[in-house]
Amino acid sequence: MCSRFTLIASKKELFSRFQAKIPPSYNPRYNISSGQEILIIRPDGVRLTASYVRWGFQIGRQNNLLLNARAETLAGRPLFLPLLSTGRCLIPASGWFTWRKEGEYNIPFYVHPRSHEVLCLAGLVRVTKTGRETVVLTTHAEGEAASDTGRVPVVLSRDAESPYLAGADVLGLPGYPFDLLQVHEVSRKVNDQTEDGEDLIQPYHRSPEMVQSMVKTGARKRVVIDRMEKSPAEGYPCGLTIYTDGAARKNPGPAACAFLLLDRNGQFVGEYAAFIGRATNNTAEYTAVERALLRAKDLSRTSIDLYSDSQLVVRQLTGRYHVTKSHLALSISKIRELERNFQKVTYHEVPRENRHIRHCDKLCNYALDECINDR
Repeated sequence: MCSRFTLIASKKELFSRFQAKIPPSYNPRYNISSGQEILIIRPDGVRLTASYVRWGFQIGRQNNLLLNARAETLAGRPLFLPLLSTGRCLIPASGWFTWRKEGEYNIPFYVHPRSHEVLCLAGLVRVTKTGRETVVLTTHAEGEAASDTGRVPVVLSRDAESPYLAGADVLGLPGYPFDLLQVHEVSRKVNDQTEDGEDLIQPYHRSPEMVQSMVKTGARKRVVIDRMEKSPAEGYPCGLTIYTDGAARKNPGPAACAFLLLDRNGQFVGEYAAFIGRATNNTAEYTAVERALLRAKDLSRTSIDLYSDSQLVVRQLTGRYHVTKSHLALSISKIRELERNFQKVTYHEVPRENRHIRHCDKLCNYALDECINDR
């Protein structure tokens, strides 16, 4: 879902982006939330106009606010069907917030483009007796950008903005490339709707006290195996060899990831296995690669040879396959960032019968058995 977002561009940047006059009352916002007035862009003849509307459809006698509409079911909902013809709009955003559950904590993350350009979320607007209201369209996703609900806002590519406003099926339009997005944890201050400042989008590093509290409450319990040999003082200047695996039961379903680290002589360096919640097998495979590279960067900054039995993962990471799923594009984006820590990272496809891959598979299944049976 999308319940908070930012719009921090200047009036000049917004005018340049949309060639529309921006209302004089516009100010950059770092914590836009439900019920507030938000900026939308709509067609007016051959030009675009910018105006403010309230975020959220008032529903029922209790005046509950509906912030999002599922793009997949719009045509089958009487509330939204007429608006597909008369109420399409663009909602400018600099990024959005998403939350993930870790133990007793809901951890906020900020999702934004690396380029800091203005994004366009797909929206619908309607006119009521009390004024104009809008909702943000959402779609299914997995990975870093998604909340625990598995939803993200529909972010249109530049080429899709005009067709969307003209009536094209939003599900058939190209979305913004998710590999151009960046995700990082932010302070829980963003949970307070009254907070609004640049500090809300800055990367947040958990205090030792918070980490210890999360361990006590089970937030880190999902890490089942984390064994490392004491590394030599000089690290591993010749590089490391890594084997990774991911597994999901029911696909999507309970999932785990694992990796094995070896030095260039084939000697054991470390192994890791963790339960990652509900995910697809592909997401689990990518999570294993991410976590392996994250660990490896503290041991060696030279060359990495990473082996996986996932044809999809290896061929997407080597550019032989195109990336079509937004959640996988986000994983690849994070992996590309991690690759910058090394002189060279090479990916290899190996058969599932490989003994090191079989070992990682056993680690995955052990993590799944331990965590599922402990529920």
